[in-house]
This record gives sequence, structure tokens and C-alpha cells, in this order.
Amino acid sequence: MRVGVPLVVAGTGQDKAVTNAIIDYTGVGVNLGTKNPTPEDIGVAVNKVLADGDFKAKAQKMSKVYEKYDVGEVFDGMIKDVVRDFQRRKQESV
Repeated sequence: MRVGVPLVVAGTGQDKAVTNAIIDYTGVGVNLGTKNPTPEDIGVAVNKVLADGDFKAKAQKMSKVYEKYDVGEVFDGMIKDVVRDFQRRKQESV
């Protein structure tokens, strides 16, 4: 999403189901809704994304939102929060 390219996604493991649902909901791409899409399914979805300019417009708009975030800074903050919570819980259990 950072570069503003619409997506065609599939899969259900790990966090894919949630991520793919968000992609579908926001209109930045097509969620095939399956773990094992057929080549035909992929081709139809890619053609849909290429033919419908709304996907590109929404992906580019989302790209602008991504520009506001420094991934390293966000990740660093999350790690610090996890360590702080771990240390607090460790102190509470003593």
C-alpha cells in the first residue's frame, strides 16, 4: 500500500483473513476470499483491478495516509511498550 498499487489478495492463515478483509472493505484491492485461488480467479481479479480506476485511486489515497507514518518509529514504540509491560508484570508478580 505504501506505493499506491491496488492489490489482489488471497489466503486465510496467520493474519491474512483480517488483512484481506480490510483490503476489500477499503476498496484498495480485491480479496479472492480463498486459500487456493485458481489461475482463472487471479486473472479475473487482476483484470478487474486494472480496468476499474477506483481501485487505483483508493490505493493511491491510502498511500498518502501511509506517508504520515515512520514504520521504524512505530515498531520501536511497540517494542518499548511490550518490554515496559513485561517489566511491570514481572515486578507485580514478585
